[in-house]
Amino acid sequence: MGETVETLHVGKPLLIDVRTTENPTTLVESFKNEQYRLSAIIDSNNTTFTTWDSEKSIKTTNDLMVSCGKLIYPESTMFTSGGYDTSNVRYYYRTFTGDADTYFGGSIRFNGITEAVFNSMSEAKISVDGGASWLNLQEKRGGNDPLGIKTGYANNTVSFSMPGESSFNGATGFILKLGWTAANSIQLTNITVVMGNNN
Repeated sequence: MGETVETLHVGKPLLIDVRTTENPTTLVESFKNEQYRLSAIIDSNNTTFTTWDSEKSIKTTNDLMVSCGKLIYPESTMFTSGGYDTSNVRYYYRTFTGDADTYFGGSIRFNGITEAVFNSMSEAKISVDGGASWLNLQEKRGGNDPLGIKTGYANNTVSFSMPGESSFNGATGFILKLGWTAANSIQLTNITVVMGNNN
């Protein structure tokens, strides 16, 4: 990718551009920029969201870092003015939207993340009501956690089904919340969402 192939055609060079865009879309996150990322403001258990500011320093926040096409926990050595506590959980929030249909579930593919690594994350949740409540992608639907919505995990993909008879509108979609500590050593390179009617 990003290369140009030169071939000869009737004695003249023909340039073929084989570059592909890898920028994020409303349903795919490639960590090439932070266009759909959200900044969480948490006050007395109320969470509100604003547009992410890519220019802000994350040293004094609890945010995960996007670097070189990956979502990572930043190393303390990345900051010239000293380290910080790497045992703290850092988070990533991102909105995913689709068409205006009604959905009862879906799937989220975390490129290169096995089920064991996925389950080791501190948090993996979605909110369909703007952050007022969170549904747990790591707990089975119908299990001990009434907010658990996971129906399976295969090929780096968690499938989920909304609790009870609830649903969500694809146009407003959901907010994804991921959190982990430095001990997890996770390097996430891509997230792909498919909205569907999983049961």
